[in-house]
Amino acid sequence: MQKLPISFVITAYNDVEGVARHFEYFAACGEAVELIVIDDCSTDGLEMMVQGARLPGSVKLRFHRNAENRGAGLSRNTGLAMVERDYMMFLDADDLLTDSFFHYLRLSPLANGADFVLFKYHLSTGMDQRHSYTMHPVDNRFFSNINLCSYPSRTFALEEIPSVLRTVNFPWNKVYRTEFIWRAGIRFPDYRMHEDILPHWASFLAAKRFGILHWAPPLIHHFEAPRAKRATNYVGEHRLAAFETLLDVHARNQGHPLAAILHPELISFSEGLVDWMTRAAPAEWGQRYTAAAAEFFDRLARDGVTRPATQMGQILA
Repeated sequence: MQKLPISFVITAYNDVEGVARHFEYFAACGEAVELIVIDDCSTDGLEMMVQGARLPGSVKLRFHRNAENRGAGLSRNTGLAMVERDYMMFLDADDLLTDSFFHYLRLSPLANGADFVLFKYHLSTGMDQRHSYTMHPVDNRFFSNINLCSYPSRTFALEEIPSVLRTVNFPWNKVYRTEFIWRAGIRFPDYRMHEDILPHWASFLAAKRFGILHWAPPLIHHFEAPRAKRATNYVGEHRLAAFETLLDVHARNQGHPLAAILHPELISFSEGLVDWMTRAAPAEWGQRYTAAAAEFFDRLARDGVTRPATQMGQILA
């Protein structure tokens, strides 16, 4: 069996059950992996559970507890600095890899020189609904519209499929070549919300070639509990960081050789994000997000990036 030297950076805050679920998975899968657990000052006994974990010799476990609560983004950066394997992936505590994850990863273009690979996911509301075969609508449309005979090892350059930038900016639906992520300087900014937008865009902007596993089934379960205290359900001040990071992306696009095709993709991505942010927000916050979005689009216009008259939220043709 082909070796796959991979590290998983697992960040957690008060989700000892989620981390224990990861341990159960890796203990049973039989793969030689490195698990790097970053505890962001949990108060639910996470450190004690990790210290008492009984994992097979094939699993190398490393643990770091932040001195203060720093948020998911900076915690991922801490874990990234500890990675020792050739490949790496970020995991949240409320994720779980599928049983077929390693099988399909071995077939992926990582072995053909891809800097990273993007794959499908199950968006689930609970442990009793793992195999949902549901993704966010934008990702459903993206993967459904791909009609490429690329099984299994074709790689892509960004100019071949720029619409990939409009996929949802998750940190956990990609596996990276560690050398690439270090060379590209991909890091998470110090934001409490939307810290994953910049690494998502930076990955595609910096990659020479990447893989899209549109031919594979979903390879991870992501659990989104309705009305739970998760970042997805948050409404408030921290969401305004989205426009700071979008401006950062815009600045990177400006100097990129593919700027002409990147600008409309950023506009479409931003429209979809604003639509999602305002759709379920109370009127007060919806108005604040809309006003911040107007300022962002005005800034783009001043830089010569014109916004076509599109319907908000229609981000895939």
